[in-house]
Amino acid sequence: PAATVAAGTTLAIKGAIQDASGNVVTTDNSQVVLTLNTGKFASGSNTAATAAKNGLFSFTSTAINLAGAYAISVTSGSLADPIINVNVTAAAASKVGYLTAPPATGSAGETLSPATVVAVQDRFGNVVLADSSTVVTLTLNTGTFASGSKSATASVTNGLATFESLVINKVGAYTLRATNGSLASATSGTLTISPAAATQVVIQKSPTTGKINTSLSGLANLMPMA
Repeated sequence: PAATVAAGTTLAIKGAIQDASGNVVTTDNSQVVLTLNTGKFASGSNTAATAAKNGLFSFTSTAINLAGAYAISVTSGSLADPIINVNVTAAAASKVGYLTAPPATGSAGETLSPATVVAVQDRFGNVVLADSSTVVTLTLNTGTFASGSKSATASVTNGLATFESLVINKVGAYTLRATNGSLASATSGTLTISPAAATQVVIQKSPTTGKINTSLSGLANLMPMA
């Protein structure tokens, strides 16, 4: 197969069972097995098998879905071929997903931690490392960020968009929807914003009139000093 293939692409592996002089053994119809050194084929197994016919064999439906570097051994009984090295890269961008989702909780006015990271992914969930030109948008289901907008954007670098300064000032329950153009979107779990540490006392209602030794409307048990 090619040294580098996209995830999900069929590996067109063909070969022959030969004698020591390189002649095809046309009487050989034995089983030929491919074995991955790590991970699995798209079938869910780390091996794939086919029967040779007149000394020739062909794998026409073998693929690897997860990006990475693989070594594939080819064997037939006690016979073995040199290892095939394959580099599997991400397929075309299909969706976005949270590599680091927004936290479940946060405090009003404080930067959400850890930073939210959104990945541009292919249909198998591989990060599309070649993407360094698009933009990811995070949109709140309700309310706004501290910026006054209900959305925030970040540029994609090597398939990842990092949001390091997300702040929400109002307490409440929120979800964040990540989008990138026409790619399938992703929605976070619930983020609950709680009040931050107390910093001040605020009078919400002041009395305009009152009588001595009588509780003032709007303040509890406010009495003159003795």
